[in-house]
Amino acid sequence: TFKGSQRTSTRFEASKGNTIYRLVVKSFTQQHEGNYFCLMNINQMLYFSPGLPAFFPVITTPGPTTQHGITGKDSDVRTPDPESSTEKDLNSFCDGVIWVPLAGACLLLLIALAITILQC
Repeated sequence: TFKGSQRTSTRFEASKGNTIYRLVVKSFTQQHEGNYFCLMNINQMLYFSPGLPAFFPVITTPGPTTQHGITGKDSDVRTPDPESSTEKDLNSFCDGVIWVPLAGACLLLLIALAITILQC
């Protein structure tokens, strides 16, 4: 985000070709890690790109070779998928963008119908 009348960033650089949009993160640090999305507004329609993950490589250490005391119940533990929660957040945002104006239009039609019935 920009402060005041600032139009350039020391951290990001954006450019656009004919059909290509490009974002460059200067001096990529751990705080910049995450999923990046492109959002475009064309003819009053919002278009979301699929998320592009940008993370530093994870250095893993080998775990123990033997496991003791694990039962059948313990081995079925699952962790939530972070991408699915991001996708759900985007879908719920898009649902609001669609349903709120639709509900408003229905309410407006209902009021118009009530006024028409009362006048006749």
